[in-house]
Amino acid sequence: MKKTSIKERLFRLLAYLLILVLLIVTVYPFIWMILNSFKSNAEIFRTPLALPKSWDLSVFKKAWTNYNLGRAYANSLKITACVVLINLAVSSLAAYATSTLHFAGRKSFLLFCIGCQVVSGQVLLTPLFKLLVDTSLYSTHLGLILVMSAFSIPLSVYLFHGFFSELPRELYESATIDSCNSFQYLIHILLPLSKPIMSTVAIFQAMFAWNEFLFSMTFLKSEKLWSLQPMINNLFSGKTQNYGMQFAALSITIFQGTRKSRSRSNHTQQSRLQSDAESCAVAPVYGLHNSVGNTPCKQSRMRS
Repeated sequence: MKKTSIKERLFRLLAYLLILVLLIVTVYPFIWMILNSFKSNAEIFRTPLALPKSWDLSVFKKAWTNYNLGRAYANSLKITACVVLINLAVSSLAAYATSTLHFAGRKSFLLFCIGCQVVSGQVLLTPLFKLLVDTSLYSTHLGLILVMSAFSIPLSVYLFHGFFSELPRELYESATIDSCNSFQYLIHILLPLSKPIMSTVAIFQAMFAWNEFLFSMTFLKSEKLWSLQPMINNLFSGKTQNYGMQFAALSITIFQGTRKSRSRSNHTQQSRLQSDAESCAVAPVYGLHNSVGNTPCKQSRMRS
């Protein structure tokens, strides 16, 4: 058995100490916030680092009700789901055209998608505000969803294009020989193989839509339409502050966000494993023939 030297032990000890310090610095603010959610304002200022005298969980129920967190969660889920669905539909079709079809201006369109990532949302805030007011979409979820989708689609197109371009060209050629048109190739062959990139894009855009604050705060005037981010910002804007209840509301949002991130991670892993299994089933032949020699395109033509 190989013996470790004193220098290696010291280096390992310092590494563990550094990790422990970083862990404490990262986790302690959350623990402090949860502990202070059980305290009154006077107790928070008098003993901010001590344990609370009582552990009354009803403060979390009051925070959920008083700050309308349920409505804010519903609005955030609605906006996030719509942005993700629009993003997947539009970007996958656009990337399919740029990666499979050959047309004039294809490279210019891709360069435009890359260039859109340089433009900051603050630069276009005033013209977007004027546009939404003129089209009667100001202070509506539809207007906010369209703005957020427009900002997020270029990146998704670039990601989809990179994935589609890596697929063998023989897939498209064999599908064409087997009487597949472009739409059938997209639906029956390309999209089933694209579950990993679809999951990746969905997670990126869901995180963007869920955490977006600037557009939500600017384009949503009514408090009933607010998503979670403007609602959290509004917690500390009143004249009278109940810090314990506010900390309880923040703790609820962090807990729910952690659960959603974990579920998205599990879904991505499952989609990747399922896609690998499907790729192994399809990959033996580029002609996409199964054991009886029928492709999805041929089967659809036979049914028609």
